[in-house]
Amino acid sequence: MIELEKDIEQTFVDWVIRQRGITYKWEGSRKKLDRIVVTSTGNILLIEFKKKTGSKLSPHQKRIVTEMGYRNAPVLVTNNVEEAKRFYKEHC
Repeated sequence: MIELEKDIEQTFVDWVIRQRGITYKWEGSRKKLDRIVVTSTGNILLIEFKKKTGSKLSPHQKRIVTEMGYRNAPVLVTNNVEEAKRFYKEHC
């Protein structure tokens, strides 16, 4: 069964909460990234969930990361919840 992007994202959000982290959903325009994640140790991560393997941030999403002052925040683009969990753990 193929999981929907929203289901992968929600599974990750639920997991982050169990890790005592926080996630924020950027609302509004689809030009933003999916999630701002604050780890249990206070590190900020940015995650974009895509349907396809090998997808990348759009030029506009890259510009948003820079304009928001997150240019040093680790960014992950993934379609895999296990990869997102590893990313969180690496930066916790």
